Amino acid sequence: LTVRQLSWCLCLLLSEWYSDLDECETAEICPAFSYCFNTNGSYICDCWEGYHGNGTHCEDMNECMMRNFFCPNNSTCANVEGSYQCPCDPGFSANNSLCLDVDECDLGLVQCPNISDCINTVGSFFCECWEGYQWNNSICEDIDECLENSTCPEHSTCINTNGSYVCLCDLGFSSMDDLCVDIDECNVTELGPLCANGTCINVAGSYYCECIQGFWSNVTECVDVDECADSLNSSVCQPNSTCINVPGSYYCPCDSGFTLDGAQCKDVDECADPSGTPCPEHSMSALSGQRSSAN
Repeated sequence: LTVRQLSWCLCLLLSEWYSDLDECETAEICPAFSYCFNTNGSYICDCWEGYHGNGTHCEDMNECMMRNFFCPNNSTCANVEGSYQCPCDPGFSANNSLCLDVDECDLGLVQCPNISDCINTVGSFFCECWEGYQWNNSICEDIDECLENSTCPEHSTCINTNGSYVCLCDLGFSSMDDLCVDIDECNVTELGPLCANGTCINVAGSYYCECIQGFWSNVTECVDVDECADSLNSSVCQPNSTCINVPGSYYCPCDSGFTLDGAQCKDVDECADPSGTPCPEHSMSALSGQRSSAN
């Protein structure tokens, strides 16, 4: 026999006498969190998935820190023993393999204060006060727009209301295209004729009357001047006359027994009347000294 053939025969003979020892059947031969794999004449310890080690010790692998993970959008990697999880971020909920936004407003999960609307956002929400209101200590309170001098136009008054305001044009002005414009009362037909016995003069927000002679203006009307009033009577008419006031003027008729002669009221000599004496028969006129007799 050759040397090779003898060696082969020796190996066959030895294999019948010896068999491989399975070290993996020995308890705790490998560290915790590992698998034992038997080999011819030896064994291998392999850490479980999610663990790593040096053959004698297996410890948890933090996939989140090592960035060895895959999580969907809107979730956060959370390490666990031997693995990791992907819990959805606040405001999101799991739907199969996705994290979808939770509409807190539609689901009634939040309570916004009165006079506000719940506005959903991606992953959250907020409470928005109605127009004309503002947030203050978790409530919506009215904004007083009238505190701003520029809120209303010129010639108007700002009136604050709940959630809004109104601009009331001042007397004598009317609203037009967000402005308060002067009303020309002198040309408003609905007001009728103004300033009788005078002329209507328009001014900003009002008007006044320029009156003709014989009238005085109380701003909105022309009032007759009573020239015959006691304070004026002594200088208005001539002696022996009576002042009679008429609209816009006056006249001075002579008193009874007097007649107008030029600009003066002179006595009427009734006794000199050729048509007959006013005295009765058998009497004498004191003015003429003549005796009256029957005709």
